[in-house]
Amino acid sequence: MVLSLQLFSNFFRGSSLPLIGVFQIEPMNPSLHKITFTSLSSFFNRPLSKQQTRAACSLRHFQYYILLSMFQFPFLSCNSQKFHIEPQYDAVMPFLNGIAAVKQQNLWGFIDPSGKWIFSPKFASVQMIADAGYAVEDPGVETLQIAIHTSNDQWILAPYTPESAKFPTSSGMRFLVQFDDGYAIADNNSKKLTDAVYDTITYIGRDLFIGYRNYKSELLNSNGKIISNQYTEILPPILFDRIKCIDDHHYGLLSVEGKEIIAPDMTILEIAGQNVACTKGGNLKLYTDQLELLSDFEFDRVLPFENGNWIARNTDSGESKLFSPSGKLVSDKLSFGYGDIMFGLMPAGNQNGLWGYVNCDGKEVIPLQFKYAESFMSNGKAVIWKEGQGRTNYFLVDTSGREISSPPFDKIEWHPDGVYSLEYDNRNQLLDEDFNPITKLSGNPVQYIGDGVYIKFKASRSTKLQKPNFYTGEKFKIYRSWDVEPVSFHSVDGSLLLKAEDFDESDPKPSVSEGLAMAKKRGKWGFIKTSRPKN
Repeated sequence: MVLSLQLFSNFFRGSSLPLIGVFQIEPMNPSLHKITFTSLSSFFNRPLSKQQTRAACSLRHFQYYILLSMFQFPFLSCNSQKFHIEPQYDAVMPFLNGIAAVKQQNLWGFIDPSGKWIFSPKFASVQMIADAGYAVEDPGVETLQIAIHTSNDQWILAPYTPESAKFPTSSGMRFLVQFDDGYAIADNNSKKLTDAVYDTITYIGRDLFIGYRNYKSELLNSNGKIISNQYTEILPPILFDRIKCIDDHHYGLLSVEGKEIIAPDMTILEIAGQNVACTKGGNLKLYTDQLELLSDFEFDRVLPFENGNWIARNTDSGESKLFSPSGKLVSDKLSFGYGDIMFGLMPAGNQNGLWGYVNCDGKEVIPLQFKYAESFMSNGKAVIWKEGQGRTNYFLVDTSGREISSPPFDKIEWHPDGVYSLEYDNRNQLLDEDFNPITKLSGNPVQYIGDGVYIKFKASRSTKLQKPNFYTGEKFKIYRSWDVEPVSFHSVDGSLLLKAEDFDESDPKPSVSEGLAMAKKRGKWGFIKTSRPKN
């Protein structure tokens, strides 16, 4: 790693400064993270900042020089951990609303971002409740308590009372209320409209609820009346005044009045506009609700547009057709992609084999000019294929068809919290939403696991032996295999959170929250500051 060393004793001859060495470092495997010169000027008597370190460690094509004291040279690796709150806890949970739950000696407490105790460890268990914060179980208190930050900058524990879910209906506001025996629907006056016998109640719109009890589902109206038979499952959404149901692994169809339109004896059933696509075996065909055949075309997938038009696609043959809600054929001249409809656009190819994007009426929106087009990702970007220089090249476009500048890739995936996973030439890389590199392009796999954290892996080849098996017909052979094992967990700013050997199967997934990342070292957890924006 150290390529050269030069001594500058003459330069400092006669001074009180220590002898200085100049080390030339391989930039792609840097080892110096912090350097302290105790006897030099004040300029050298301070560690490199995190930004300076990151800049130094990210150099790709240039070697760099670092002055190092020959008498005293404490240093850390670029891959070392720099804790903001030292590892001292048996377990931790992410920061939420300014506090984090930490565990010591089998009891939970809470700390603030400086590591100061808000509540010392005394709670048997803690949980994170969406839109509420941290809740605790105190042995001396019967109900859950929620940690609340008061206006005078104090933290207190107050009884936690779940807010009743409420839904506007044509009969007035309706509330889902939990009792000891189960859930019930109540009105504005807290009058129970159903018995408290349901394990769950789900509002599905159109003044309808699904009540689930004793492993069966039933439809309820806004007055709490049961309006359907019981089924294994009732499946929203409501489409064209109908809803699917399942009983004993077979599908049927209900009206919004709870009446059985098609008995549950179909192996597959999909709502296809004002009609149904169903079968008792084999591929789907299009039928009316009275099971009159409308089309001989066989397909296995239904993709609905918001305007009621829908695509019937045969996955095996690739053939697809666009139908209107009434079942009228809109287009059979296009091939449709294998992904989902996103932003009202669907990848489509013409009879010349050129691909682009069409809208819900089958009208061309982004010209059909590419070798292939993939469905849009949730961030409004899609991959299109082009031929060039004897190979297929891949590019990103937005919903207007404008090409987006990006690094070259063979595969790319978008993660909802602002990270791309990229593969190119059998190498892997993570990028942020502006295509700035999070990791370098490497032959070793890297996997983004969400919440600002990724895992580095090490790939190696080994020799494997396959024994003969009389029953399967497998023959004896010796072959080479790729083995992949995790190495370390990192936040997206590159900070090392824990090494794979420190991770236990019972450990929570590390995450970054409110600028602080959960990190572990030698069996204890702490927190590391990161540059990831607060979420």
